[in-house]
Amino acid sequence: MISELTNELLKENDFLKKELSKVKNNTDDVRNILIIGKTGSGKSTLANIITGTDKFREGKYTVSETHHIQAEKFSYEKVNYHVIDTVGIGDTQLTEKQVLDKISEATYSVRNGLHQILFVTSGRFDQGEINAYELPKKAIFDENVDKFITIVRTSFPNFEDEQECQKDILLMRKENKGLTEIINSCNKVIHVENYPMTANLSLRFYSEETRNSSRNILLKHLSTCQETYKPQNLQELVERIGNSVSIKEQLEQELVILKRQSQDISKENESDLTSRIRKLEKEIEQQKENIRQETKEHIMEKGVN
Repeated sequence: MISELTNELLKENDFLKKELSKVKNNTDDVRNILIIGKTGSGKSTLANIITGTDKFREGKYTVSETHHIQAEKFSYEKVNYHVIDTVGIGDTQLTEKQVLDKISEATYSVRNGLHQILFVTSGRFDQGEINAYELPKKAIFDENVDKFITIVRTSFPNFEDEQECQKDILLMRKENKGLTEIINSCNKVIHVENYPMTANLSLRFYSEETRNSSRNILLKHLSTCQETYKPQNLQELVERIGNSVSIKEQLEQELVILKRQSQDISKENESDLTSRIRKLEKEIEQQKENIRQETKEHIMEKGVN
């Protein structure tokens, strides 16, 4: 859908026609990997390890650096992956609107289904981490989600020692009954070391070595996760918000083009273009509010507290 004001501008500017013609839906055959976990669990670091990049902003300790959905595509052994790092659920700095925005963004990013959910924990698995999973599980997924969950235990120096990994799993089982149920029903538990990158050359070499080894373990596992998960709950929420999301994305693309044009426009036309930009921004915010409301109603209908 193209807004009336952009239709008007298109009549005047062939450049915009060419730019909008480049906008296509991404139909690549990709395996969607959703990363979830409590604030400070190391989700963004793990995303960097898997993708082999530094594009995901990493935090330190329990400080949340992720306030927005971050995503990156990469290929491994001729398979395309799409890694989505979700908002740190439980982040008290986020408003209700922001949480709803991120849930809807995560939902729409895996609208064609997903292949695996990486549930990240640093080992001290408490009720807060269980709650971090329960919200998206009830709001987006269903009771069959467990077999699509891989628990990724981060910050484990002995991650390449199978016996030490098994000992750690036993300790996690003893620590929390709720965690025991998740471990019993999930796809697999994987141990990695997500040692932070540093300017110190000797430590940096160790960081790179451990990250590469961890990446190999994760990618070897992901290569076995070929089934696509498309729960009814996910499809229902996508149907509720899909139209508004599509309109919002189109309007955002138009806004980018208009702002690009504003850099070269003459002074006499500046006021008119500014007015059009402001109108687009209001239309975008209205679509965002529609998405929030539909997401909130969906969550309430599913009985998520």
